[in-house]
Amino acid sequence: MTKTTPVEFKFEFSKRVQEIIARFRRKHGHDPAEHELKKILVSKVQRWFDCALRADDRKPSREVYEEIARKFRIIMNRQDNARRGAPVGLLKDVSPTEELNKRVRKFKGVANQLLTAASEVEDYGGGYRWTDHSGTVSLEDIKEILARIGAVPFLEVQTQPAVRGRPREAWHAAAHELVPLIKTALRQAGHSKGLSAKDEGSITAAVGAAAISWAYDMKIETAGFAAALRKRTRRKCDVQEHDFDERFPTASRIKIL
Repeated sequence: MTKTTPVEFKFEFSKRVQEIIARFRRKHGHDPAEHELKKILVSKVQRWFDCALRADDRKPSREVYEEIARKFRIIMNRQDNARRGAPVGLLKDVSPTEELNKRVRKFKGVANQLLTAASEVEDYGGGYRWTDHSGTVSLEDIKEILARIGAVPFLEVQTQPAVRGRPREAWHAAAHELVPLIKTALRQAGHSKGLSAKDEGSITAAVGAAAISWAYDMKIETAGFAAALRKRTRRKCDVQEHDFDERFPTASRIKIL
């Protein structure tokens, strides 16, 4: 039986959180403790909702703000991981399952290329064989192995249609992951209408635009935020909005140092 070594989760703060730490250090002469940093981030989240809601509107609870702050930190770190392309050992709150699946998909892509090339050789020259001191390997042997792991020639792979309009910006992926958190918070507070992030007049779009503007240090209007949410591919898996815990089942086990 193969023995596996537990993965040690590492965490680094996003650029904006690093700025908060630097300001705190200049003011107090030391880095903030985790509870102090958490308090600052939660106050940011609360302000995003306060600005989007009217004074007499029902507000999410403090506990909900704390949960959004925690998960938003994870989202931002994951986006930073993807941007940096760092080695797995240096990644922040890395998911072993996600990392393995990413590498398997890459391997399958290469296998598809190899099977395509093998089919081209076969079409041109028929059965091809390689012989060395250990014996003979035929082209058919290689194709059989590739087929057994699910490889298919490129001619059989359905390509995705070109995405129309402006290209996706770096913050779009984070916005898609943030929206379900905002909607859940608003529903728990008693809001049930006008929550679509694709509507620039919605509370969701207002909160989301404020959060992304802060996280990426750029001004995002609610209209721009809503437009980014409307620009999605037509694949079924992209149309569905998954709950944060469903998308990142290991996140609840991450301990932020």
